[in-house]
Amino acid sequence: MAARGGGREEKSRNTRMLARVFAQI
Repeated sequence: MAARGGGREEKSRNTRMLARVFAQI
């Protein structure tokens, strides 16, 4: 989703957001 040069921080945030989206399904 986010195409930034973050790295671990972006991955951690993405994982949390993905987990929330998955929980909604």
